[in-house]
Amino acid sequence: MKIGIISADIDEITPILSEMEITRTLEKAMLKICEGTICGKEVVALYCGACKVNAALATQLLIDLFKVDAVLNVGVAGGMDPKVKIFDTVISTEVTYHDIQPGVLTGFHPWMKSEWIASDERLLKMAKSMASKTTLEGNIFFGRMVTGDVFIEDEGRDSIMERFHPLSVDMETGSMAHVCYVNQVPFLSIRTITDTAEYSGSDTYEENLMKAVRIVKDLTKAFLLELSEGGSEEVIAEEPDTKTAKPEPDFEVTNSITPEEYMNLRKVVGWHDFPLEEASAGLKRTAILYCLRKDGKPVALGRALWDHGYVVYIADVIVVPEYQGQGLGRRVMEYLMEEIRKKLAPGYLMMVSLMAAKGKEEFYKKFGFVERPSEQFGCGMHQWLEGS
Repeated sequence: MKIGIISADIDEITPILSEMEITRTLEKAMLKICEGTICGKEVVALYCGACKVNAALATQLLIDLFKVDAVLNVGVAGGMDPKVKIFDTVISTEVTYHDIQPGVLTGFHPWMKSEWIASDERLLKMAKSMASKTTLEGNIFFGRMVTGDVFIEDEGRDSIMERFHPLSVDMETGSMAHVCYVNQVPFLSIRTITDTAEYSGSDTYEENLMKAVRIVKDLTKAFLLELSEGGSEEVIAEEPDTKTAKPEPDFEVTNSITPEEYMNLRKVVGWHDFPLEEASAGLKRTAILYCLRKDGKPVALGRALWDHGYVVYIADVIVVPEYQGQGLGRRVMEYLMEEIRKKLAPGYLMMVSLMAAKGKEEFYKKFGFVERPSEQFGCGMHQWLEGS
């Protein structure tokens, strides 16, 4: 199994290279790339330079030219969560960008179900096993990382924490994870903390850098040793499950619902009542419908209306109260968004809209929806009309 190792800076990669039996060195795209072994594992290592584009470029090179089976990002980061202290280490469970507009990753290529890119489960399992055995300085935390093209000191820290609640922040990890995601290559990041909100700034970073890179070097060696001893073939990439949301075995999936069942669901959650004939007409013109049933009775529903052009409207995302908190709403939305994307022809655009119930805005943001009003958009508006 061949592991690609990327650091952002020469100071981060140099300790790694010192542990490496280098068999070949070459240059590509102005990057110096070393091939060899560490702890008996075949590795390809380089530093990419700071910023998201440099990180993405290096990751794609490792995948295309060296056919690596997994990518490991190692280096230093800034601490975000107050519990994370200098010389602690964060290992990524999921990664995203803190400096792009909500909906970019979910509304455009690669049409992700969430803005968060998950680390590989098997690599995480190995990392947790490694962490349980280590006696190095500092604590090891598993959690979220965020990436952006700016060094975070005090400005912007609070807004990042409020929106993302990450453990750490850096300028490269998100791009590496992004490239691995679209190439279906396992990814993991290990970063030791050099600065925090309490001890921030470039001077603090420089003061703690050399000790931090020694810590992350030792953790990288321990992780590669864990791969060697733990049966690394387990972490080779598998084909991702690209099917739409799969309910638990005891939920039945249907793509239809009777007007009576539909109106009863609306009643259960306290929504407007209207004649069965009107409900029937609306259901017949529904483009996409997804219903989860328990013992034959509908317990979750979602449907989408489409004008066969660019306008799509998601309506009636309902989960019966006693079944809420089990992820059924998420499954409904995943199915609807997947089916909507299937109708999107190359070069076409769709505007997908919905009205979130009060307090549910954050749920829909996970699927790329943008709250209104915003700097770009005015508030959404609607009215009910009643026939006389």
